[in-house]
Amino acid sequence: MENREIIKGLQAIVGAERVITDPAAIAEETKDAIGFRRYATAVAVFATGLGLLMSSILNSQIAAIFGTTIATLLPAIQFSGLTHPVSAQRLPPRSSPF
Repeated sequence: MENREIIKGLQAIVGAERVITDPAAIAEETKDAIGFRRYATAVAVFATGLGLLMSSILNSQIAAIFGTTIATLLPAIQFSGLTHPVSAQRLPPRSSPF
């Protein structure tokens, strides 16, 4: 099967406007996907490291669970705008996309 036949089949299934055929657009989509994979890997490594740190510092598994919960919720609440508006935050946290 050639590429043109595959593209025509995809266009018939999902619609012509949803199939990307421009090589530059395909390269951009691939770059975004690689960036997301790197971000997801960094989050997984950080979460594992934080869990290991908490379990080595605290004495019980329940304390480690609560400690990790508090350590992850505090920055999430502070940067979400729940306690302070996002427009009143300083530039580095406000400009972060996460």
